[in-house]
Amino acid sequence: MSGHFPLHFGVASLMLPLAGAVAASSPLAVRMTFSATVEQHWVEHTAGARPPTRTTFTIAASQELLAVRQSTPLSDGRRGVELMVYGEGHRYHVQPFFHEEVCFEFDLQSPQGLNASAFWRDDVQHAMGVYDEVLSTAKMEGNATVLGRVVTSWFYSVGSLPDTVVAYRLYVDADGALLAVNLTESYAGYVAVTTTFFHEYNPDPPSSAFARENLSEGKCVDLTNGKDASLDDPVNDGSRIATANSEAAGHWHAGASTVFEGLTLRAAGPRLGADVRPLRLPLAAQGEAHGGNLSASSAPPPAFDARERWEHCESIGRIRNQGDCGSCWAFAANEVLADRLCIGGGETNFTGSVEYMINCDKQDSACDGGLLDDAWEFLQRTGVPPEACDPYSHCPRPELEKCHRETGGLSSPVSCPAVCKNGDAMRKTQANTAYAVAAPGNVAVMQREILTKGPIEVAFFVFSDFLTYSNGTYFRTPSATGPQGGHAVRILGWGVDDMGTDYWLVANSWSSAWGERGFFRIRRGTNECGIETTPVAGDVGDAASGAHSSPRDSTVLV
Repeated sequence: MSGHFPLHFGVASLMLPLAGAVAASSPLAVRMTFSATVEQHWVEHTAGARPPTRTTFTIAASQELLAVRQSTPLSDGRRGVELMVYGEGHRYHVQPFFHEEVCFEFDLQSPQGLNASAFWRDDVQHAMGVYDEVLSTAKMEGNATVLGRVVTSWFYSVGSLPDTVVAYRLYVDADGALLAVNLTESYAGYVAVTTTFFHEYNPDPPSSAFARENLSEGKCVDLTNGKDASLDDPVNDGSRIATANSEAAGHWHAGASTVFEGLTLRAAGPRLGADVRPLRLPLAAQGEAHGGNLSASSAPPPAFDARERWEHCESIGRIRNQGDCGSCWAFAANEVLADRLCIGGGETNFTGSVEYMINCDKQDSACDGGLLDDAWEFLQRTGVPPEACDPYSHCPRPELEKCHRETGGLSSPVSCPAVCKNGDAMRKTQANTAYAVAAPGNVAVMQREILTKGPIEVAFFVFSDFLTYSNGTYFRTPSATGPQGGHAVRILGWGVDDMGTDYWLVANSWSSAWGERGFFRIRRGTNECGIETTPVAGDVGDAASGAHSSPRDSTVLV
């Protein structure tokens, strides 16, 4: 987990007047210590494109402190903040949002052996929208004026039409201040544009931006690496499984998994795909979160299972298989949508097309992963057709139940279909709303939401031992290596196990051959691996209230 900031740069030219082109005599140097207000304008130039978007956030970076801070205003007046401070022994990734502070403690060293300075440099460069190859090989074009200041224009490109094209233009003043960036991306008919400006550029950021007085020992969620392991080690390594069982001390059990048989930790990576970041979605008011049947002061019952509460809803007990594709973010969102459609009085076993979602949600990265915010915004804005309309094609193991691979490897970018694969008209199911269920760590509100409205989606960090989970109440064991990446899943309920440990009941998307027939339990109330940090869901409609459209409509609202 590199911890890079969630910035996406698209395609366009500032169309600024250039003086005569000048050959670059040395690599482009930009200031790495600064603070600025960043403004991004994103435009997609394809048929059926979404409306242009504008994003503004602030960033501060200190090379002396090896620290980076990004603060983004949210739609309901809150701010999402990410702070990275690199110190002796550990890297801190802090997320103060929802008026609370949640922090994660990582090792400095990645499995590739990068050091703190390299991590810091990568984070800053990603926040600026550039990377080493761009800075080292960009060629100076000439002079321009940006934000009232004379700058030099630098150009870098790779690829050629009709294949993928990526082209950068960077505008830098004489002191190395980066004032604007353009990145051109074009592939398979998809063209998008983001123009990024750095306002109020300050080469001396305030030290208060990097304050970490609340990061005392033991307050962060422990995501340190544990025992080092090579990414080329097998998932089902016998000695590592034995160590996990010893350290779990009977609370849970690890074992060789048929799902990961013959795979290395590196090869298992595509089974992950959730980006665990502060939520941008509006936080549901507490009254909305728990509905009208349970007061905010009422204690949730000691155990709850949505499969039993809504036993007529077949989707709640269903386990799917995402295969060799980092589409967990889409699977968990689709399954929560299906559950809540049934709970609201609709179809009892709706299955949404994850294939449609990963091909059509351009805010996310298909099999390379996605954000929970973007997934639910897509379900609210666009929706998904039934699975039969656009079947999933990324199952890697035909011997597993209901897993029939149609294509090999990760697919290249594809267009978003307008009709079903059999030629029928496409009818899509949407969410009425999308929201953050609770503040990070607010277990009681998460429970009230599940109790009254149904399952929710969450994301958490995955370590090597989780891949070999067999049964019991999981917690990360000290020797486990990672994080291997982020993973999105569906929480159905909770309980207390035979050893007195509070747990969440969770549905995974690695087939019923994994874990407890596809489900798992994980420690509740300790924000285990960050699982209580980003709970999301959407409102559903009641069939009796007209929430479902007529057969002639192209969209079903839920």
